[in-house]
Amino acid sequence: MRVRSSRSSAFLTLHLILTALIPALFLTGTVTANPQSHGSTRAAGARGSLYFPLRHGYKWTYVVKSPISQTTTTWQVEVLSPPPSATPVSGYYPLRGYFRMDETRAVRATPFGTVVEQGPEGERKLWYELDAQVGESWTMHVAPPLPSCEDGAVLTMTARDERVSVPAGDFSRVLRVDRLASQCADAGIVSEWFAPGVGLIRREEQTIAGPVISELVSAELGNDVWPASTYTTALHLSRAQFFNDLMPPVDPDTLAHVRGTFVMANRAAEVPTEFVFSGCKSLTLEIQNAEGTIVRKIEVDDGGCCECDSLVTVDLSKEPLRLAFDFVLVDTEGKPLPDGFYSLTAVLNSQDPPALRPAARARIEVASAH
Repeated sequence: MRVRSSRSSAFLTLHLILTALIPALFLTGTVTANPQSHGSTRAAGARGSLYFPLRHGYKWTYVVKSPISQTTTTWQVEVLSPPPSATPVSGYYPLRGYFRMDETRAVRATPFGTVVEQGPEGERKLWYELDAQVGESWTMHVAPPLPSCEDGAVLTMTARDERVSVPAGDFSRVLRVDRLASQCADAGIVSEWFAPGVGLIRREEQTIAGPVISELVSAELGNDVWPASTYTTALHLSRAQFFNDLMPPVDPDTLAHVRGTFVMANRAAEVPTEFVFSGCKSLTLEIQNAEGTIVRKIEVDDGGCCECDSLVTVDLSKEPLRLAFDFVLVDTEGKPLPDGFYSLTAVLNSQDPPALRPAARARIEVASAH
């Protein structure tokens, strides 16, 4: 076993210095391929490492499989947008859910394959050396709060050219990273697989109850979406900026209204694409603030019989699906939203598993006069 820790330290410092000097154009790599072909490696706009792309708004959803449990669960990893008042840290992105669903970590990936986390004192914690050759090893360090088994684990690059199939698609040139040693003898992450232009697509963990496998079911990386779909979605709003007059006395009837339409259409008219609903066609609208906190959820339907047991089928090859909505821009307590930027996400309430339901997102801004 060749341990790479001493070499990693020197090269990590050199990498970070060089990264600051490299023009921004070089930091962005693009790889194009047919997303429906075996071994798709699209990475339009991927920032940082090709195998660990980071950009605000990127999201990955994984399904968890356990040989013992009969239930299916999912977990998400998301790159959040920093709050407008935050002081930007060059190259670091707020990454939520990578080790634990409720944790957000400041992470940076360089074009050289080095992935680091910023610690509480500004120190750099090495996660991955994704440019390592097969057989090379390094030690992972994680900032607090520590995952129980990951800090101090010895990782090794086991393979650089695997083919892996997961629900999100078939991928080639996949990296496999194994744990040679960790703080836990019989628990924690055992192996991880990274696809070019996509990032983590598979993770195997050991638990007291046996092995647990997480596989990528969907990814939203800018304009690139996995798995490749036969349909398109869009969220059309009457405007992107909403104004509230909060000069006293505040009249609730004059608060901003969000009016829009969720539209879903087939990419090819001759391809049957069906979605099934229970009783009525409906959406869940979700508003998140810049910190990623959900400030309100709204249910919208087409006026059908949502309480009925009958099924409603929509075939996009016949006509697009359109669901209109109109709501007052307030939080769950009915209070006007504070000034700032928000994301509005519309998720179709079809009978598909939640992680695979069609969705669309738009960015809005709230401003007011006091």
